[in-house]
Amino acid sequence: MNHHEILEMLPWYANASLDEPTRRSVEAHLRECAECARELEEIEKLERSMKEFAAPVPEPSPFLLTRAKAAIEDYERGRWWPAIPSFARAVMAAQLVLIVALAGGVVYLKQPGGGFTTLSGPTGQAGAGPRLTVAFQAGVSEELARQTILELRGTIVGGPSALGLYTIQLPDGAGLGAALARLRENQRVIRFAQKAAD
Repeated sequence: MNHHEILEMLPWYANASLDEPTRRSVEAHLRECAECARELEEIEKLERSMKEFAAPVPEPSPFLLTRAKAAIEDYERGRWWPAIPSFARAVMAAQLVLIVALAGGVVYLKQPGGGFTTLSGPTGQAGAGPRLTVAFQAGVSEELARQTILELRGTIVGGPSALGLYTIQLPDGAGLGAALARLRENQRVIRFAQKAAD
């Protein structure tokens, strides 16, 4: 073993916990190395002073021990909820309400018809009039888009899709060809217009 390894072994040598071959190696090194011998003396002094000043460990109070056992038994019997501070109980209850609300939202979204809908008109109910698929020009204001749809007496019933397409429901009896022609002429607002797929 080298000098550094011997230095690391000195605390174990001082408390006699090294195996026999390692102990002999440390002793041989200590006979030749004054630095390690001084370090061992310091370790032994520290050990002696710790033993001298070590406070006796007090006996546990029988009252506290009985009380701790009773608290453990109460907890095991299920009486732990009242033992929790009221603020912590309120936080736990709020978390439970939030979890239930989130779970309800997930269940709602997984039901048929529980997905995304627009707020501008009927929620996907089939109307009697024709439907159009429309895409607005980039940068068109919401007010201008709304005005264009209102001129046709239409209602947005779907969209925007990932491609920016909207589904417009026209009133019953509205002429599909006339509405498409009118939209296609308005190239300042409309980028694309066609009859919606059935």
